[in-house]
Amino acid sequence: MVVSKIRNGTVIDHIEAGQALNVARILKISPKDKVLIAMNVFSEKYCKKDILKIEDRELKGNEVELIA
Repeated sequence: MVVSKIRNGTVIDHIEAGQALNVARILKISPKDKVLIAMNVFSEKYCKKDILKIEDRELKGNEVELIA
């Protein structure tokens, strides 16, 4: 699977497999947001991982703490 880069925004990588939708829910992703959610992607380090990309949105400090 090849996923293109985003020019501006946030990439959350190395999410535990199966947890990307929970992270999106915590961040209150809007249906209007441009989002890519990849689940159960191969990872050499973790075997499987999830990835969440949110275009044109930078996470605030409190949002980072919520998903840490």
